[in-house]
Amino acid sequence: MPPMLRPPRFPYGNTDAVRAALLRTLKNTSALLVVCSAACGADLLALDIASVMGIRARIVLPFAPDVFRETSVVGRPHPAYWGNLYDRLIAAARERDDLIVLDGDRKDPHAYVAANQAIISEALLAANKESPAARLIALTIWEGAPRGDDDATDDFRRAALQRGFAAKEILTLTSV
Repeated sequence: MPPMLRPPRFPYGNTDAVRAALLRTLKNTSALLVVCSAACGADLLALDIASVMGIRARIVLPFAPDVFRETSVVGRPHPAYWGNLYDRLIAAARERDDLIVLDGDRKDPHAYVAANQAIISEALLAANKESPAARLIALTIWEGAPRGDDDATDDFRRAALQRGFAAKEILTLTSV
């Protein structure tokens, strides 16, 4: 099915419910660090909540921030909301030296897989520096099922579980 005809994975109307679930999850897990990309939806909400809670956040992008903004943030519904949030969070991460930009090509479908691997590696590295006994959690915020072999969210979930992360999930299509 063409991407524009697929039902949304994260309807904008569920933003407040997902935000509340993220806040609860980060509090309940006593999170010390959030490592993710900065795509429209769940990534940006997680980064924003981490910022409000005073939790360090590290952003990993598969390619240049302006290209990522165009392909994964403002090309979605409500571009002004997500674009402004992205701009603020990227600027803050850059200022803290917590922005990692990989040398991927926007046309390469494997660029997102590489970013997933870098996210997992960054979390493992940070945990080993801070506390080798740290509990690593892969928080998957999605509709609850993969959308085929090229689903980057499912790729992240599976790769993190293989590396020993505990799994937590927030569903985006139900009231949370």
